[in-house]
Amino acid sequence: MLQVGLDISQREMPDFVRENLTGHMSYVHLSGIDFADLEPTARNERIRSISSEIGSLTLSNGSPDSDIWPLDSKTSPNGQLVAGHTDNPFRERPEDIVAFWNVRSSSKGGENVITPFPRIVRLAEQSQQMAELILKAYTKVIEFKFGDQALRGTLIDYKAKTLRYDAKSIAPEDNEFEPLFEEVVKVGDKIKLKPGEVLFFNNRRTIHARLPYSDPNRLSIRTRMVV
Repeated sequence: MLQVGLDISQREMPDFVRENLTGHMSYVHLSGIDFADLEPTARNERIRSISSEIGSLTLSNGSPDSDIWPLDSKTSPNGQLVAGHTDNPFRERPEDIVAFWNVRSSSKGGENVITPFPRIVRLAEQSQQMAELILKAYTKVIEFKFGDQALRGTLIDYKAKTLRYDAKSIAPEDNEFEPLFEEVVKVGDKIKLKPGEVLFFNNRRTIHARLPYSDPNRLSIRTRMVV
């Protein structure tokens, strides 16, 4: 399921990530590629090039030239917690793979949290409340919406082998799942990326979050890929 700090060449990375994250792994944490010390244009082109060899890059919020997206103090004011979610659950086919390319780390906090699907299901053993919420995740049809994009479905789509959840895309009256996803983040793997490391994860079978941080210089670049 996991490779931590695996040193891998730029040539090997696209095939390794594509084959493993569409196979048996939930995420991989890789080193061995230089991008953090490049000037911004060269850095972004290297990130874009490797990502596009893995799959087709998609845009963030449909904005032009947003196939790569900086995650910094502008996109996360005050470095607050980013709660557990999947990316773009309102799309019929959310992106298969998401990557965080670390340029500058926070001196404290800012860990990414990844929780694989099997660990989420095992929360049913924790309490009656968790068991009931997981059952509803399979059966309760709700609407996921962002702007003019909308999709009706269940949080766990067994046929499509897709997990969907983002509190921001669900009407508050339909979202009774926040207690479940608070627990989901607690049982996830916490990953502190160093500059020049990248975290790839399967967006359709993991929940991801980011813990609070205090360093305004923290910078990661996000790419999303459809394989």
